[in-house]
Amino acid sequence: MAYEGTGSRSGNRTFSEILKQRRSRHEVLAGGLATAASAFSQAAWRSQRASLPVLLSGPRIVGNAPNGDVYCTLTNNSGRTTADAANPLAPNEDGHIIRWRDTDRHVGTSFTWDIYLVAEDTHGTEQSFSDPDGLWADPDGRLFIQTDGGQQDGLNNQMLVADPATGDLRRLFTGVTDCEITGIAVTPNRRTMFVNVQHPGNGDPTLTNFPALPDGLSVPRDATVVISRKGGGVIGS
Repeated sequence: MAYEGTGSRSGNRTFSEILKQRRSRHEVLAGGLATAASAFSQAAWRSQRASLPVLLSGPRIVGNAPNGDVYCTLTNNSGRTTADAANPLAPNEDGHIIRWRDTDRHVGTSFTWDIYLVAEDTHGTEQSFSDPDGLWADPDGRLFIQTDGGQQDGLNNQMLVADPATGDLRRLFTGVTDCEITGIAVTPNRRTMFVNVQHPGNGDPTLTNFPALPDGLSVPRDATVVISRKGGGVIGS
């Protein structure tokens, strides 16, 4: 196939030569745009860096509540040396949960926020927990909080249920020694819940034999636990 040249080059050019020339021009243009975009991004970063939010202490899981509130677990940060509004403790050995709501159901351009729970504040009470990790908000707005770390008050890692509307916080499930409680799934009617018990005893049969009965020999294994209420009610209600 031939193409009649109309530029500075005289004579006929093949179709492949034309494509090659056009591709080269496009690459030059794209490269220029990329360079400009990079320079703009760096300039924008430098101008905005001073107003950027502070780093949070170990953010893990985000949960969306039906009323538009968003919750995020901040597991801990023992290396933090400076406290601020969003990170009220330094060091933060036990973590906290932060909450925010934007102006337009997750697509707004501004938001308000507050500290929902500070784990250290619960120590010495029936609601004691540390190192919040897993998080799920059910359709009624209750928060299921799962932990992964060293618990205080002689407790193992656990799952609690919090009701932001009433301020109620209760323990629903406690794991075995040196495990992590993680992952939540429910049936459509929310009357059966599935929760994972991860690395029980860190594999040491002298600490636990879960899910086997205690015998001091069986190697502990990861397992999924099924939870239901007596009478078949909604889990957490």
